[in-house]
Amino acid sequence: IPAIVFAQGSAADIIELVFTDGGAEVGITDSFESVASITVEIDGQQYLMKVPITVDIDSTVPLTSSLVTVPSAARVGGLAVEILEINEYTEETAVSLAGYYQGRTEKFEPSSDKNKLVVVDLDVTNSGSEQATLDAYSTQGVDDTGRLFEELKFTCDEANPGDTGHCVIVFDVQSDVEIVALDLKVTDHRQIAIPR
Repeated sequence: IPAIVFAQGSAADIIELVFTDGGAEVGITDSFESVASITVEIDGQQYLMKVPITVDIDSTVPLTSSLVTVPSAARVGGLAVEILEINEYTEETAVSLAGYYQGRTEKFEPSSDKNKLVVVDLDVTNSGSEQATLDAYSTQGVDDTGRLFEELKFTCDEANPGDTGHCVIVFDVQSDVEIVALDLKVTDHRQIAIPR
Protein backbone atom coordinates (compact mmCIF):
# COMPACT_ATOMS: atom_id res chain seq x y z
CA ILE A 1 0.00 0.00 0.00
CA PRO A 2 1.60 3.31 -0.99
CA ALA A 3 1.98 5.70 1.93
CA ILE A 4 3.36 9.21 2.34
CA VAL A 5 4.69 10.62 5.61
CA PHE A 6 5.63 14.27 6.14
CA ALA A 7 8.05 15.48 8.81
CA GLN A 8 8.77 19.12 9.47
CA GLY A 9 11.60 20.46 11.64
CA SER A 10 10.89 24.14 11.04
CA ALA A 11 8.81 26.25 8.72
CA ALA A 12 11.37 25.90 5.91
CA ASP A 13 12.39 22.23 6.36
CA ILE A 14 10.07 19.61 4.89
CA ILE A 15 11.02 15.96 4.48
CA GLU A 16 8.69 13.58 2.69
CA LEU A 17 9.02 9.78 2.98
CA VAL A 18 7.21 7.74 0.32
CA PHE A 19 6.82 3.96 0.74
CA THR A 20 5.64 1.96 -2.28
CA ASP A 21 6.03 -1.54 -3.70
CA GLY A 22 9.03 -0.21 -5.65
CA GLY A 23 10.90 0.76 -2.47
CA ALA A 24 11.16 3.73 -0.15
CA GLU A 25 12.09 7.22 -1.31
CA VAL A 26 13.02 10.35 0.58
CA GLY A 27 11.94 13.73 -0.73
CA ILE A 28 13.62 16.80 0.75
CA THR A 29 12.44 20.37 0.25
CA ASP A 30 14.53 23.03 1.95
CA SER A 31 15.84 26.53 1.45
CA PHE A 32 18.64 28.21 3.41
CA GLU A 33 20.92 31.24 3.25
CA SER A 34 24.70 30.94 3.01
CA VAL A 35 27.78 32.74 1.70
CA ALA A 36 29.78 31.73 -1.38
CA SER A 37 33.36 32.67 -2.21
CA ILE A 38 33.62 33.84 -5.82
CA THR A 39 36.82 34.65 -7.73
CA VAL A 40 36.41 37.32 -10.42
CA GLU A 41 39.16 38.33 -12.87
CA ILE A 42 39.09 41.85 -14.29
CA ASP A 43 41.94 43.22 -16.43
CA GLY A 44 44.31 40.46 -15.24
CA GLN A 45 43.59 41.16 -11.56
CA GLN A 46 41.82 38.50 -9.46
CA TYR A 47 39.33 39.51 -6.79
CA LEU A 48 37.98 37.15 -4.15
CA MET A 49 34.48 38.17 -3.11
CA LYS A 50 32.02 36.81 -0.59
CA VAL A 51 28.50 36.78 -2.02
CA PRO A 52 25.27 35.95 -0.14
CA ILE A 53 23.40 33.07 -1.75
CA THR A 54 20.14 31.20 -1.25
CA VAL A 55 20.26 27.41 -1.70
CA ASP A 56 16.99 25.72 -2.72
CA ILE A 57 16.76 21.94 -2.44
CA ASP A 58 13.86 20.05 -3.98
CA SER A 59 14.84 16.44 -4.59
CA THR A 60 13.55 12.89 -4.26
CA VAL A 61 16.02 10.00 -3.97
CA PRO A 62 15.55 6.29 -3.22
CA LEU A 63 16.79 5.12 0.19
CA THR A 64 18.82 2.47 -1.65
CA SER A 65 21.14 5.23 -2.89
CA SER A 66 22.22 6.05 0.69
CA LEU A 67 25.99 6.14 1.27
CA VAL A 68 25.64 4.12 4.44
CA THR A 69 22.97 2.48 6.58
CA VAL A 70 23.65 2.19 10.30
CA PRO A 71 21.54 1.10 13.29
CA SER A 72 20.59 4.13 15.38
CA ALA A 73 21.30 2.30 18.67
CA ALA A 74 25.01 2.14 17.82
CA ARG A 75 25.35 5.73 16.57
CA VAL A 76 27.49 8.34 18.34
CA GLY A 77 27.48 11.67 16.49
CA GLY A 78 28.39 10.88 12.88
CA LEU A 79 29.88 7.49 13.76
CA ALA A 80 28.25 4.06 14.07
CA VAL A 81 30.00 1.54 16.31
CA GLU A 82 29.78 -2.26 16.04
CA ILE A 83 31.58 -4.25 18.74
CA LEU A 84 33.01 -7.37 17.10
CA GLU A 85 34.89 -9.20 19.84
CA ILE A 86 36.01 -8.88 23.46
CA ASN A 87 38.90 -10.98 24.80
CA GLU A 88 40.50 -11.13 28.25
CA TYR A 89 44.12 -12.07 29.04
CA THR A 90 45.88 -12.61 32.38
CA GLU A 91 49.35 -12.93 30.82
CA GLU A 92 51.41 -10.99 28.29
CA THR A 93 49.77 -11.05 24.88
CA ALA A 94 50.44 -9.63 21.40
CA VAL A 95 47.63 -7.43 20.08
CA SER A 96 47.18 -6.53 16.39
CA LEU A 97 46.72 -2.77 16.15
CA ALA A 98 44.68 -0.58 13.79
CA GLY A 99 45.07 2.90 12.34
CA TYR A 100 48.60 4.25 11.89
CA TYR A 101 49.93 1.05 13.49
CA GLN A 102 47.96 -1.30 11.20
CA GLY A 103 49.80 -4.51 10.50
CA ARG A 104 51.90 -4.15 13.67
CA THR A 105 51.47 -6.08 16.86
CA GLU A 106 52.33 -4.74 20.28
CA LYS A 107 52.83 -6.76 23.44
CA PHE A 108 50.81 -5.87 26.53
CA GLU A 109 50.70 -7.39 29.97
CA PRO A 110 48.57 -6.73 33.05
CA SER A 111 50.12 -4.16 35.42
CA SER A 112 49.91 -6.61 38.33
CA ASP A 113 49.03 -10.25 39.03
CA LYS A 114 45.62 -9.00 40.28
CA ASN A 115 44.82 -7.40 36.90
CA LYS A 116 43.80 -8.59 33.45
CA LEU A 117 43.81 -7.14 29.95
CA VAL A 118 40.51 -6.59 28.14
CA VAL A 119 40.91 -6.21 24.36
CA VAL A 120 37.92 -4.87 22.42
CA ASP A 121 37.78 -5.11 18.60
CA LEU A 122 35.19 -2.93 16.89
CA ASP A 123 34.28 -1.47 13.53
CA VAL A 124 33.39 2.19 13.13
CA THR A 125 31.31 3.40 10.18
CA ASN A 126 31.51 7.05 9.24
CA SER A 127 27.95 8.22 8.51
CA GLY A 128 29.02 11.87 8.57
CA SER A 129 30.15 14.13 5.73
CA GLU A 130 33.88 14.41 6.57
CA GLN A 131 36.77 12.01 7.15
CA ALA A 132 36.79 10.88 10.78
CA THR A 133 38.67 8.67 13.21
CA LEU A 134 37.27 7.55 16.54
CA ASP A 135 40.55 7.44 18.46
CA ALA A 136 40.64 11.26 18.46
CA TYR A 137 37.72 11.20 20.89
CA SER A 138 37.23 10.07 24.47
CA THR A 139 36.47 6.37 25.05
CA GLN A 140 36.20 4.60 28.39
CA GLY A 141 35.20 1.13 29.49
CA VAL A 142 32.15 0.75 31.75
CA ASP A 143 31.72 -2.09 34.24
CA ASP A 144 28.43 -3.58 35.49
CA THR A 145 28.30 -1.09 38.38
CA GLY A 146 28.77 1.94 36.10
CA ARG A 147 32.41 2.67 36.95
CA LEU A 148 34.54 4.14 34.12
CA PHE A 149 38.00 2.88 33.12
CA GLU A 150 40.56 4.67 30.93
CA GLU A 151 42.02 2.75 28.01
CA LEU A 152 45.64 1.60 28.02
CA LYS A 153 45.85 1.76 24.20
CA PHE A 154 43.36 2.89 21.56
CA THR A 155 44.06 2.73 17.81
CA CYS A 156 41.58 3.32 14.97
CA ASP A 157 41.54 3.55 11.19
CA GLU A 158 40.44 6.76 9.55
CA ALA A 159 37.23 6.42 7.57
CA ASN A 160 35.91 8.55 4.73
CA PRO A 161 32.16 9.23 4.63
CA GLY A 162 30.33 5.93 4.05
CA ASP A 163 33.41 3.82 4.85
CA THR A 164 34.09 1.53 7.81
CA GLY A 165 37.34 1.41 9.77
CA HIS A 166 38.63 -1.01 12.42
CA CYS A 167 39.51 -0.07 16.02
CA VAL A 168 41.29 -1.86 18.87
CA ILE A 169 41.00 -0.81 22.52
CA VAL A 170 43.09 -2.32 25.35
CA PHE A 171 42.08 -1.93 29.01
CA ASP A 172 44.14 -2.91 32.07
CA VAL A 173 41.65 -3.60 34.88
CA GLN A 174 41.33 -5.65 38.08
CA SER A 175 40.54 -9.31 37.50
CA ASP A 176 37.01 -9.07 38.94
CA VAL A 177 36.00 -6.16 36.65
CA GLU A 178 33.61 -6.99 33.81
CA ILE A 179 33.63 -4.43 30.98
CA VAL A 180 30.02 -4.44 29.78
CA ALA A 181 29.87 -1.22 27.71
CA LEU A 182 31.90 1.55 26.11
CA ASP A 183 31.32 5.21 26.96
CA LEU A 184 32.04 7.23 23.80
CA LYS A 185 32.23 11.01 23.68
CA VAL A 186 32.31 12.40 20.16
CA THR A 187 32.79 16.13 19.69
CA ASP A 188 30.90 17.31 16.62
CA HIS A 189 31.31 20.57 14.79
CA ARG A 190 29.50 22.71 12.25
CA GLN A 191 30.27 25.91 10.37
CA ILE A 192 27.69 28.62 10.94
CA ALA A 193 27.75 31.73 8.77
CA ILE A 194 27.85 35.10 10.55
CA PRO A 195 25.01 37.29 9.29
CA ARG A 196 26.14 40.63 7.87
